[in-house]
Order: sequence, then C-alpha cells, then structure tokens
Amino acid sequence: MAIGLAVLNVVLQIGYPLTGGSTRRVVTIASVVVFFCASLAHCVSTRSWRSGLALVMICVGGGLAAESIGWRTGWPFGNYRYGTTLGPKLLGVPMVVPLAWAMMGWPALLAGRRVGRRFPVVKGISADESTKFRLGCRVQVVTAVVGSLVLSSWDLFLDPQMVGAGHWRWLTTPGPWLNGIPLVNTVGWFIVGMLMVFVLDRAVPNDPTMPGCDTLMWVVLAWVWFSNIVGQLVFFRHPMVALAGGVASSVVALIVAGKTFRLPRLRP
Repeated sequence: MAIGLAVLNVVLQIGYPLTGGSTRRVVTIASVVVFFCASLAHCVSTRSWRSGLALVMICVGGGLAAESIGWRTGWPFGNYRYGTTLGPKLLGVPMVVPLAWAMMGWPALLAGRRVGRRFPVVKGISADESTKFRLGCRVQVVTAVVGSLVLSSWDLFLDPQMVGAGHWRWLTTPGPWLNGIPLVNTVGWFIVGMLMVFVLDRAVPNDPTMPGCDTLMWVVLAWVWFSNIVGQLVFFRHPMVALAGGVASSVVALIVAGKTFRLPRLRP
C-alpha cells in the first residue's frame, strides 16, 4: 500500500505545476493527504500500528499545537495568517497543515537515525551504565538535529511557494528575510522539528521488520528535494528559491548519505 500511495503522490506532485486555480488547490490538499497516508502506511507496515499511532499523535498533534500557537503569538515562526484556500480549519489551522508535518516527519526521523547510528555506542560489560546512557543520549540528539535539518531545508521550498499561492501571508516580522520569508521562521522550524523528531525517536522502536525496508522513504525524500528544485527553476521561475532550498537540501542529503565527514568514535 505504501508504494502505491507514494507513486500516487508523485503523480499528484507532477500535476501540481500543470494545473491552476481551484484545481491546483485541490491537487495541493490531495498531495499532502496522500503523502501523509504513504508515510503512515510505511510506518505501520515496517514497524507497528503503535508506531503509526505515535506518528499521528506526535507529528499531527504537535504540528497542530505549534501552528495554533504560532499564528496567534508570532512565536516561534513569526507573524503570519492563514488564508481560506486550504480547506477546513481546526484551532485556526488548516487541517492539512499538521498532516504536512507528519508526512515529512517520518522520513525526517529515518534520515536522522541513519546518521545517528553511525555513532558507535559502547556496548558490553566494559562500559558502565552511565556511560552507555550518555552516549545513547548523544545519538538521540544527533538524530533529532539531522531530522530537523531535513524539515527545515524542505521549508525553504515550501513557504515561498505557499505564500505565492496565497495559502498564507506574513505580517510585520523583525529580522532578515529570505525569498519573502523571515528567517526567524526557519529557526522556528528547526526548533519545533528537533523537538518533534526527538520525541518521535523515543516513541518509535528502531527495529524495522526487514532489511532495506526503508528504501521507499529514501526514494520519496530524494524526489521531494529533486522535484522542488526543478519545479522552482523550470515552472515557477524562482531561481533564488531553488538556490536556497537546493543548497540546504544538498548539504543535508550529503550528511544523510555520509559523504561530508567522518563521525568521531565516542568513547567513555
């Protein structure tokens, strides 16, 4: 099921720049819903239904809470308001928005774990329990940071595109801006993303049902980055958005692939 949903999501995303008006709005909502279902189906099929429940509670619930607080208080994303184009709202937030947090939250967690497990954690009777705990915490922090970088780099594409489509708008927000979006928003995404991935990492067992079963999510994540770069360059003619998001996502991709640096061996 997850593969079929992932393929359908790709089809919808390809159709997005080829449509306009109300049709594009429908495609926008449908692509998020289908992507969310693909991530949830993969989570359940490769881990367990309890893991799927955790994904919904932490990412959908956490995303809803963060966005509801965010638009009311201006913290931590800056001052913004939603339009009326993304469907029904809950607590002032279009219901599709927390689904978007969850749809990318799952591959973000897997990417963070891929980097985190490169840290050799000391095992066996040679290390005391406090040392094992300390090193394990470092791995969890690395997982959360890398997962949050995945989310933040994706948002460099997302926010300018959604503002351009009229789905939300920014009010007066201090600090530097990039491509029409205040950089405080990126900082907010990183903070919220790191907390979300950290909690999700604690809640979901790191034991997939079979080797290589996460390949689908690597393909999906690569497609997200590639399609956004091409879309911004070719269809929307926003080279600066493509540059900012492309550079950030490329760096994150290299980190996840293990091509940028060697992680130090952790010792007691």
